[in-house]
Amino acid sequence: MTLNEPPLSRADLQAQLRKAKKKDERHRHRWRRRLFWALGSIVFLAAAGAGGVYFYVNYNFDRIHKVHSEHLVAAAPPGKPFNLLLVGSDSRSFVENSTQKKAFGSSTAEGGQRSDVTMVARFVPATKSVTVLSIPATATFRG
Repeated sequence: MTLNEPPLSRADLQAQLRKAKKKDERHRHRWRRRLFWALGSIVFLAAAGAGGVYFYVNYNFDRIHKVHSEHLVAAAPPGKPFNLLLVGSDSRSFVENSTQKKAFGSSTAEGGQRSDVTMVARFVPATKSVTVLSIPATATFRG
């Protein structure tokens, strides 16, 4: 305030004091606001990351080819455990071009069809569990 200005009224003086007090409180609590925004940003990024991972895993899971076998469900007694024999084959009948012949061998050189995987899967509907027993293939050596 200078000498030429008229004195402030009580209301104006109180308004100035309130404004100065509010400014001081804002500066005093600045670290709280910064901490709040930092924690909020961290929580947001963690939630976005978790959501991204969930959707990525779900997307890749949906890309797996699924086979629905109604005839297996109909053959099994409802609610009772059942076993299923899984047998894989290493036939070369799918080989068609020279690149595949180099990678997998030809069907003429690797004749026949053998089981390369034998497993027994036990399904227990009551506990919604599946147990798989892998039976190793025996190797025969010609000497």
